[in-house]
Amino acid sequence: MRIAIVHYHLGQGGVARVIEATSKLLTSMRIRHVILTSDDQAPLVPELPVRFIAGLGYLKSECSLSAHALLTSMRSAAKDALGGPPDIWHFHNHSLGKKRLIADVVARLAEEQERLILQIHDLAEDGRACNYQLIANCRKLYPISPRVHYAFLNSRDLGIFINVGLPPERGDVLTNPIALPVARPAAAAVPAPPALLFAPVRGIRRKNLGELVFLSALAPAGARFAVSRAPFNPVALPVHDDWQNFSAMHRLPIDFNVVDRLPPVPGEPGNFESWLTHATHFVTTSVAEGFG
Repeated sequence: MRIAIVHYHLGQGGVARVIEATSKLLTSMRIRHVILTSDDQAPLVPELPVRFIAGLGYLKSECSLSAHALLTSMRSAAKDALGGPPDIWHFHNHSLGKKRLIADVVARLAEEQERLILQIHDLAEDGRACNYQLIANCRKLYPISPRVHYAFLNSRDLGIFINVGLPPERGDVLTNPIALPVARPAAAAVPAPPALLFAPVRGIRRKNLGELVFLSALAPAGARFAVSRAPFNPVALPVHDDWQNFSAMHRLPIDFNVVDRLPPVPGEPGNFESWLTHATHFVTTSVAEGFG
């Protein structure tokens, strides 16, 4: 079996972590696969079987490439990497509205009776008005076929699709393959540390940073808050920076963009796993979140 996994980027973020974990599982099962992505951000793990496709990233211009040209590049790269055409095309967030061309590519593959897995982590219809404008008139956004299968993060999203016409046998809730690090057991004689509330999210508008900042202002003395990362998208960055500056001005106990920049406690590494291990609480104030 040969599998082509497709996503806009492999930078820091939940979907990239899912793809990384999936790739490792496929490798352990000796299933040939390739990850097709843009070169906008470096892969999380250098040894992943990655092929870069020009124009696949969602920050690229839509006008410089056609769906036919993009699909041709994807097919060529997949065939070269796998020794033949893919038996399965596995797309992540094809309908998110980050790039209309991806939806058009999926529609073409469905029309040609290719086998597709369409894994949906987020929906443009779910509070992303700007994204939705790109795919609102896309009549073939969600193709239905015996060769097309949908995977969802939760039963809520699956139920919505079934209620509007997706045959129940064409969709499943797919268990998240990410393995969290095992926390180190605390010594019995060591007193409980001050509360460290960690928001393992990218600081974008949907994550509702304002509410998180408000919580930090109301927290008991000694409690600390931290947001894992700043957004990559330059359009989203000013919102993050405004809340960071506001928090600094009012001396609130919250840090931003902490991963790989600050350690959770002195003498410990500052990587994501270290923050997970040392956090006493996890907190999300997201407006709408697939993992919720």
